[in-house]
This record gives sequence, C-alpha cells and structure tokens, in this order.
Amino acid sequence: MLTIPMRGDSMTRGIVLLRRSPGQFDERVTNLLTALASPSKVAIENARLFSEIEDKGRQIEAANRHKSEFLANMSHELRTPLNAIIGFSEVLLDPSLKVTEEEQSQFLTDVLSSGRHLLGLINEILDLAKIEAGKMELQIEPALLSDIFDSVQNTMRSLAAKKSIDLRIDF
Repeated sequence: MLTIPMRGDSMTRGIVLLRRSPGQFDERVTNLLTALASPSKVAIENARLFSEIEDKGRQIEAANRHKSEFLANMSHELRTPLNAIIGFSEVLLDPSLKVTEEEQSQFLTDVLSSGRHLLGLINEILDLAKIEAGKMELQIEPALLSDIFDSVQNTMRSLAAKKSIDLRIDF
C-alpha cells in the first residue's frame, strides 16, 4: 500500500494505492502520485467551496423572495388604512354627498381610527427592525376578536360608502 497525504486547511486527505502483491512501488509511481496530490487537494477544496457558494445562493434567493413577499404584504397593509382615511375625507368634503351629523361624526372617528391603525403598522415595522437587530423581545399577547372585527369594519366603511355598499359584520 502506498499513501500520499494531501494536507488541507483542517483536514488531511490522502491518495491510497493498493497492490495485489507485496513489494516496493516504483519511484516514478510515487513521484506521479505526489504530483497529483496537490492539484487533487485544490480540486477537492474548490468543489467544497462551490457547494458552499451554491448553498449561500439558495439562501440569498429565499431571503430575497421573503423580502419581496413582506414588502408586498406591507404595502397592502399600509394602503388599507390610508385608503380609508382618504375615502372618509373625500366623502366628508364632497358637497354632493349629503352626510348627516351622526355619519360625519362616525366618519371622523373612522379617520382617527385608521390614522392610529396606520401609525400602529409603522410602529410594528420599526419594532421588527429592532427585533432583527436584537434590541427588542417579542411578546405575544391575546387580542379580542371583537376589537379586530371593529377595526376591519371601521377601515372598510369609507370604501363601502363610496360604492353605496351597506357593510355589516355579524359575529
């Protein structure tokens, strides 16, 4: 048996040549294997590095996909209360639409609620950045489903009013 070591960064590999019959290996064989050891070591290391690069590429691709999904979701989440604020304001400012004092008060309440909701979303985005930076701990708390339904109804009411849709939520 002839063993030619291929020393690397943290691992030692080798080329092993077996013979069926006992005896010395010719010096030319030893020299040839020694000459092959160094390029083989480089080729093995390159293959390992290439595999790592491919893996990192897949991770970057997945992170980019998640970022795009997050941005698409956040733009939708931010537009919804902003559209409610714009919609309620348009209804209140449009002289052709007759709005009772009660409706006006409700619309103004909804504008305030949507503004607060929008501010809350922006604060949540900033909180996510703090969490990612390790400067905040996530605390999951229960929420009342009725509050969530009320918030959705308040946000959607102006969009429904603009299209003469009677919006009601029963739960």
